[in-house]
Amino acid sequence: VDGSPTGYDVYVSTNLTLVTNADASVRVSTNQNSSYFKPTLSASTTYYWKIVPRNGFGTAIASNMPVWSFTTSAGDVVNSITSSAGTTFCVGTTTTLTVNGVLSEGSSYNWTTPFLFLTCKEGIPYPLLAHIFDDAACQAASRTITYNTAGTYTYYVFTKGCNGTSACKSITITVNDVPQQPGNFTVSSASVCRGQNGVVYTVPAVSGASSYTWSYSGTGATINGTGNSVTIDFSASATSGTLSVKANGTCGSGTARTMSITISPNNTVGAASSSPTTCVNTAITAITHTTTGATGTGTATGLPAGVTASFSSNTITISGTPTASGVFNYNIPLTGGCGSVSATGTITVDPYNTIAAGVN
Repeated sequence: VDGSPTGYDVYVSTNLTLVTNADASVRVSTNQNSSYFKPTLSASTTYYWKIVPRNGFGTAIASNMPVWSFTTSAGDVVNSITSSAGTTFCVGTTTTLTVNGVLSEGSSYNWTTPFLFLTCKEGIPYPLLAHIFDDAACQAASRTITYNTAGTYTYYVFTKGCNGTSACKSITITVNDVPQQPGNFTVSSASVCRGQNGVVYTVPAVSGASSYTWSYSGTGATINGTGNSVTIDFSASATSGTLSVKANGTCGSGTARTMSITISPNNTVGAASSSPTTCVNTAITAITHTTTGATGTGTATGLPAGVTASFSSNTITISGTPTASGVFNYNIPLTGGCGSVSATGTITVDPYNTIAAGVN
C-alpha cells in the first residue's frame, strides 16, 4: 500500500489457516481506525490473529502480514467447598474449609456470609458490591475455623477477576452442642417408703437427646428404664439419697437435673405394756404401746365398752373403765408413715361376783 495506513482489517479465529489466508469469514473488523479491538473469547482456547493495513489506495498484501496467537486462561470457577471435619459436628471442633476450583492469573476467591440483600445464590454471579468483604482472609483458598457456639453457619465463595465475578457455591455447617439440662421433675416423690416399688419419676423430654442417664446416690434403689420417665424399686434396706438425670446426645451429656429423696422406714409398734385382767366397772391401769414412724392411729376395734385409745408423742395409750365383761382382743392400726402395722393386745374383764340364794 502506498502511503500511510488509514485503517486496518482485523482477522481473529481459532483456525490458523483461515487467519493466515485472511479469509473473509474470520474478518472481525473492516477498516478499523481505533487502536484496539475487543472480541468475545472462550476460556482455555488458542486464538490466531493478524491485521492488514489499508488506505485510499487499497489494502496491503495479506499473506505478507504476520500472524500472532494467544491462549486464554481456563477461566474462574468454584466447583465446590469441602470441610475437613464434615458438615455436622460438635462444639469445640476445628475444621478447614477448602475451595475446589480454578483461578486464572490475577483472580481471587472471595468468601462471605449472607449480608443484608447481598445473599449469594447458587449458580448466580455475585454482585460486585461484595468488594466490601475483600481482605486477605476472605480471598484465601482455605480457612480454618474453630466453632465454640452451636448453630448453623453458611458460607459462600465466588471468584473475582478481570472477567467479573463467577457463580457462587456454598457450604452449610451445623454445629451441635450437648443436650440442655432437663427441666424440673413433672412426676416425682420426694419421700418414699422402704420396700416401695414402681415409683415414677419423669422430666420433660430434651430436644436432641437420644437417651437419658439416671443415677441414685443412696443404696437399695433399682432404676428401670433409660428414657425421660423411669420407675424405681426401693428395697427394704434402701437409704436416702439424690436422684440425678442427664440427657445424652451425639456430642455428650448435658447438666444433670437432681432431687433429694428421703427414704422412710416402715412403722413399728411395740408390745402392750400389760395385758390386764380387771373387773367390770373397774378402771384399768393404762396400757401403752411405743411406736415409730406413725403420725396417728385409725379406728380401734375389739376394745371393751368404756375403754378408748389415744395417740401422742409416738405412744398409744389405752385407758378407761370397762362396762362389759369378757376377753377382748383389740386391734389399733397406725396411720401416717410407711407400712401397715397395728397395735394388738388382750384385755380380760371379769363379771361381778354373785352369791346364790340359800335354801330353807
